[in-house]
Amino acid sequence: MGYYVESEESIFHIKAANLDVAYKVMCRLNDNDAVKRGGGHYGADKVSPGDPRPEGMNHHPAKWFSWMDANYPETCLNFDSLMKELGFETTYDEATGDLIDIVYTNEKSGQQDLFLAALAPFVEVGSYIIWRDNEGDRWKNVFAGGVMTTKKGRVVYA
Repeated sequence: MGYYVESEESIFHIKAANLDVAYKVMCRLNDNDAVKRGGGHYGADKVSPGDPRPEGMNHHPAKWFSWMDANYPETCLNFDSLMKELGFETTYDEATGDLIDIVYTNEKSGQQDLFLAALAPFVEVGSYIIWRDNEGDRWKNVFAGGVMTTKKGRVVYA
């Protein structure tokens, strides 16, 4: 996958009743420093990525998910603000409060795939996101049975 990506098409639905627990699941991802691809400089507390996690912290302050704040659970206080931190615009049904669509607006490929996979148990069956990168590759995240699968392929015009 290329460095620059965009979501071309999506149907993405999470019921309002599931948004708070989905938010908490995404916040818990921050405890897993091993999967983070961002980081590398000394933080304000002079901790480098090679240093052990400071005692009493649930995340390493010098490791973060690509394009995100190292301590996003404290800066993103709800589902919507966390989705914006990830680079997604969200649309909600005014009557029900359900999330009815997302569009990736960040342009740079981050680690949104990990967060989408974590959301999969809450995403309604039939939801999907079609992606395209700057190299012309396309893939589709499909949500069913509480999991996200990725289908890759190329479009061939005959």
